[in-house]
Amino acid sequence: MNYQKLVQKIGVDKVAHFALSAFLVLALSLVLPIWVSAPIVLGVGLLKEWLDKKTGTYWDWNDIKADALGIAVSVVLFLLTKLI
Repeated sequence: MNYQKLVQKIGVDKVAHFALSAFLVLALSLVLPIWVSAPIVLGVGLLKEWLDKKTGTYWDWNDIKADALGIAVSVVLFLLTKLI
């Protein structure tokens, strides 16, 4: 699979939202329970979109979807590591 074409199709911004959200959940889960880490990261994503709207750009639901997918993947990975 050509990852460069995939990133171009999805958009670098959406990939960044996914990756940062996934990373933040896993990083926070080192010091907080996963059930606390995930909503915090979602809140950060929502706050970022709200600030975007307030500062003259726009609210992008696709950014929130990318954040949510990154969060979900991290939670699943976290839970899978607890099963091993």
